[in-house]
Amino acid sequence: MLHSLRISFKPSTITRAVDCAIALQRALETHRRDHGFSPAVRIGLHVGSAVSSDRDYRGRDVVVAARIGAAAGAGEILVSGEVAAQLGHNIKVAPRESQELK
Repeated sequence: MLHSLRISFKPSTITRAVDCAIALQRALETHRRDHGFSPAVRIGLHVGSAVSSDRDYRGRDVVVAARIGAAAGAGEILVSGEVAAQLGHNIKVAPRESQELK
């Protein structure tokens, strides 16, 4: 079973979000190796605006991030083109074939 998480960052910094995603996947891998199991988490990252309401976030960019996460495989971190462009050379991003989101 795959699980997904939605985490927002204030102030919004791409590097902090990517660092968090990497740390989460590494911690899950360590737990899997040491204990034989961990949830198969897929992560999608996108940058944009969101509307905060009732302890939740809404808006087009939130939907885009969710769809990117849904396109990721177990243990994978997918980022939008906007995120990749803002990262520059700070973090190596492996290219992946462009994918149309529904």
